Amino acid sequence: GHEICFLASDDNVSIADVTNKAAPTIIKRFTYQGIMRAHQGSLTEDLTYWLMADMHDEMHHGHNTRTYAFDITDLDNPVVLGHYQMNTSAMDHSLFIIGDHVYEANLRAGLQIFDISNLPSTNFVPVGYFDVSPESNSTSMNGAWSVYPWWDDNVVTISDTDRGLFVTRFVFSPTDVNLSSFGGNSTTWVLYLLPLSAMALLGLFLARRLRPLQNQ
Repeated sequence: GHEICFLASDDNVSIADVTNKAAPTIIKRFTYQGIMRAHQGSLTEDLTYWLMADMHDEMHHGHNTRTYAFDITDLDNPVVLGHYQMNTSAMDHSLFIIGDHVYEANLRAGLQIFDISNLPSTNFVPVGYFDVSPESNSTSMNGAWSVYPWWDDNVVTISDTDRGLFVTRFVFSPTDVNLSSFGGNSTTWVLYLLPLSAMALLGLFLARRLRPLQNQ
């Protein structure tokens, strides 16, 4: 097999064969409408689609946060599928895919989670979030810098440039929580926030909160 590298290089995106480390070769270099600073992306687990964050398109074009999607079934002829646009205006920074979900670190908009099972359609479905900066959705370069969704028990950690580490857990099928007071129902995705001291992860348990998705 070959080792393939997917490159987000500011003003273009590229696919390269890096099997020979002494002589990597570009398979395809292409672009998409509105590109400003192609930054980072991840592949779906079946290696069919590439989702990518462009850090500066919101800042320069004035639209809301976008995630771009490409069909990479044919590496020589990748297809630009378009983008999914969110209801926040913050800058997106990094994203990671597990199964049918993409976990995004969108700086001032915090952690955003979407169901991407509709691909190749870019009509993603928002299923959960935690806003690390509820006071602002600006395009400032601070907030959720990265997320790590590979812990057990649906735990997702969020690294924040200003406020340290957030440890969160998503309950995909809540059965032990009464959501009636939140205007929710049994199918609502709920976020438990367990903010532990970033300096001592085994320190004091500070709070636990519930936030229904429909209040976003």
